[in-house]
Amino acid sequence: MHLLTFSLPVMWLIILVVLALAEAATINLVSIWFAAGALTALLVSLFCQNFWIQLVVFLLVSTLRASHRETPASATPCCSRRVFCCG
Repeated sequence: MHLLTFSLPVMWLIILVVLALAEAATINLVSIWFAAGALTALLVSLFCQNFWIQLVVFLLVSTLRASHRETPASATPCCSRRVFCCG
């Protein structure tokens, strides 16, 4: 039996937990997007045993979530609202 065929959900769960712990240790939202991808891949692994499909789902979700993250309100320049900027 191939190593990955019987433990794919466990593998994605371990990756999810590691990424969530890494995110908890940082404040920059570095790995939260990959944790979302790992969660999605975990759900896909419950229905599909093809590792390559799970990997593509993980990469797509991680990439799409990271590229569509919203800028916090505090990071928007005050000059864009026609307010006097003092710094």
